[in-house]
Amino acid sequence: MWWLLVEFHSAEHLWGQDIPTTQASLNPGPKDGDLVIGPAGENLVLFANIASGHRFLGRGGFGAVLGSKGIKAVVVRGGSVRPLPADPQSFEKVCRLATAYIHRNRFTGHLYRNAGTASHVDLCNASGILPIHNFQDGQDARWQHVSGWTMRERFGAKPSTCRPCTIQCGHKGNFSDRQVRQLPEYETVGLLGTNLGIFDPELIAAWNEQCGRLGLDTISCGGVLGYVMEASEIGLMASPLRFGSAEGVSQAIESIACRKGLGDKMAQGMRRLLETYKGRSFAMHVKGLELPAYDPRGAWGQGLAYAVAKRGGCHLSATLFPLEASLGFLKPRTSKAKAHFVRFFESLYAGINALPTCLFTTYAHLLKAPIARLTPKPILAWTMQTFPPSPCV
Repeated sequence: MWWLLVEFHSAEHLWGQDIPTTQASLNPGPKDGDLVIGPAGENLVLFANIASGHRFLGRGGFGAVLGSKGIKAVVVRGGSVRPLPADPQSFEKVCRLATAYIHRNRFTGHLYRNAGTASHVDLCNASGILPIHNFQDGQDARWQHVSGWTMRERFGAKPSTCRPCTIQCGHKGNFSDRQVRQLPEYETVGLLGTNLGIFDPELIAAWNEQCGRLGLDTISCGGVLGYVMEASEIGLMASPLRFGSAEGVSQAIESIACRKGLGDKMAQGMRRLLETYKGRSFAMHVKGLELPAYDPRGAWGQGLAYAVAKRGGCHLSATLFPLEASLGFLKPRTSKAKAHFVRFFESLYAGINALPTCLFTTYAHLLKAPIARLTPKPILAWTMQTFPPSPCV
């Protein structure tokens, strides 16, 4: 039988501190874990997140939920309990098999391990689904400046991952004046970078760190900034934010977290901004959740996945863009069979999340052979046997 001792402590001395300062103040041990919010969560920004170490529960405003309850941090002191599988030998056998799949898969054993998720920049630009200037375009000739491979070479990327991790997609690196614990992931590069017309990885990394300190989701933050830039350029609102310019971006991020000036309205997210400033035709959200960095016009199945996801514009409810834009399994600009595949991946992801394990293992377990040897037939045959065809097939 397990016993849990729960204690409540005043967070008055921590309130107002950023996330790294709060984490240091909690004096965590090597086996401890914590969930921490920053000023954005305290101020109920609708896209505030929660930090766990140097990773984040990023989307949907979880940080604002804790902030609304007056909770600054939740700390678990570890080391006293060790979960054991019911069948250790079978469990170890499955782990070895899963690890072998991860190592030999091109995504998990090569792309992510060596260039991180920012390796998607190459694939998405080639497929025309990389967001440029608030999704006005899907390609840009400057894409190589922010590629994961470029950052690997330029900043000497080394693994900085979740614990434990076999894929090792996260990386740290050395910039001109400091070490960055977490190089920007693809979503951050796409929304805080190319989506704003910015192709300087050091600028993107600085904004990424700023969002991390304040507790802001970089996807929604970049989406809102992109909307404001376009609205400002066409005269719907007054702000200094313009595509391709870094002027005012850092100040805007700070104002969002502190709910000051225009930042107070931006903190409400894109859907609520529309109520004041209009511009629905270029407000890139679904059900109030700003889109991740995959343009659905170049991957219709991904667009359907956004539309039916319970929380709105989410790429982790069902991820179809690799099948459409990168691997050639599905034609990207057709509706045929897409409902079937969205249904399949929603069920698959529910199972993977329930294990729990990293969603990136999907590539390794679904695509068991190296990418170069795959054809569309194995996955199509397997999925058709797993679920009956949908009416649109």
